[in-house]
Amino acid sequence: MRSTVGSISFAWGGWSPATWQDQGGQRGPGGNSSHTQDRRWAREPKVSEVSPRRRRAVIVDSGVNGGIEYELDWDAVPDALAEHVRYIQGGPDSPTALIDSTREIAASQADSLLPVLVDILGFNNPIAANLAVDALVQAGGRSVPFLIKGVGAFNYAVNAYALRALGRIGDPCVQEICDACARKAPIPNVRRAAILALASLRYTSEEHVRSASSAILSLLKDPDWSVRYAAVVAYERICGEQSMIAEEMEVLNSLLLGELDVAVKGRARLACERSARSSPMPA
Repeated sequence: MRSTVGSISFAWGGWSPATWQDQGGQRGPGGNSSHTQDRRWAREPKVSEVSPRRRRAVIVDSGVNGGIEYELDWDAVPDALAEHVRYIQGGPDSPTALIDSTREIAASQADSLLPVLVDILGFNNPIAANLAVDALVQAGGRSVPFLIKGVGAFNYAVNAYALRALGRIGDPCVQEICDACARKAPIPNVRRAAILALASLRYTSEEHVRSASSAILSLLKDPDWSVRYAAVVAYERICGEQSMIAEEMEVLNSLLLGELDVAVKGRARLACERSARSSPMPA
């Protein structure tokens, strides 16, 4: 099932942890479950018609459980990198080899390999994923279309890493996508990434800031403590860490009164204290 925001279709649309459990899974699309025993380590990319210039539409599932589709022009791939790209597409069988290939692809700064970097986000290898994220962020706006595809992938790891990268890039055009993920993504990891991304975008109008703040505020009541913690961090960030106005302080003070989780309460208290220290003394 899928849901759509603008031009992006979400693989997790309509899913919830409960419904996935009902169907025999453990973690939902892209997670470990009885439905994903085939980890796709040995993948054969499906190839479209081959032109005289060897341009091929390579359809590859991101990571081990599925995700984006992308077209790769082998003429644009440097010979020294072709072996690494084919290794990624075939399904890495070694964590260290995956890291080595990722490092080479990232260092190339080749725009043609940006979708391959998004593909790398789903192999359950944090070192490789962070190398890929850094390279995607360095590419800036050129990587945004591929990261948006990653947000819609059928793989929660790809969703979360892609959102983190989008937050670091800061392009406000993805606000609606981040908002939808923050409110509706079925697992906390993706919601946390979307919340923090919302607070990191470079907004161009007060209206957009208010909209993002509203989304973050709604998640201060999320049932998962880690999402509430991320919402406190994001709320402080979007309000401005230097000084929050009285109304914003009141929101966090209210959270302190009703919050039961020690970590969330402590983080909200820290935000209040930092704002109080940076506020000018009354006359």
